[in-house]
Amino acid sequence: MQMDPIDALWFEAAASPDSTTAGDPKNDWPFMARTIMGETPTSVALEALDLAIARLHRLNRDDIRPAFAALAEGTWWVAAIDERLLNGFGGSKTQRSNYYRNARNRSGDGKYVEAFLWARDRHTHQLPFSMGHNDTPFFGSDEGTPEIGAGFIWRPADEMFEPSDSRSPAGSRDAYVELLAGESAWATMQRCSRWFHHMAGHETD
Repeated sequence: MQMDPIDALWFEAAASPDSTTAGDPKNDWPFMARTIMGETPTSVALEALDLAIARLHRLNRDDIRPAFAALAEGTWWVAAIDERLLNGFGGSKTQRSNYYRNARNRSGDGKYVEAFLWARDRHTHQLPFSMGHNDTPFFGSDEGTPEIGAGFIWRPADEMFEPSDSRSPAGSRDAYVELLAGESAWATMQRCSRWFHHMAGHETD
């Protein structure tokens, strides 16, 4: 899969910081992001996210308990890595954090993070019971290659518990509805992983 244009812009900037970008929040945040992603705690967190995705991808309907565990773990890592980046930019209200969020939410992969933040917030209220299973049987593609349904999929937003208090939840319900509801759990989590790997300067397929 080709890197989308938004990701390519910051990737190029991060790869070649110079005296004209240093100290300018609008231009130096990609370089700072790559530095943060290279730190041991953040790189370990990204590895843990990828392991959770790999576990979830292998599981089927008979493995519902470990699937919920992998989903909750991966969702937590997505939120933790995103928060670490914001903290590394000096806090969630800084200019660098705003530039980061704008780029993230415009990115084909990065926009999934906002949906995952809302899902993670839901998990704190109803545990990780946010998946169903697509029971589409095996069928043949046009090329005769066996294919299968999406496996574990995200539940509709209306089935996710929302607290009645007045606080603002993390993430975006609208992003969840658009990007996650009814979609493959592991494949959407992979989109978040791709964004963070872009941030770290890693090549992706």
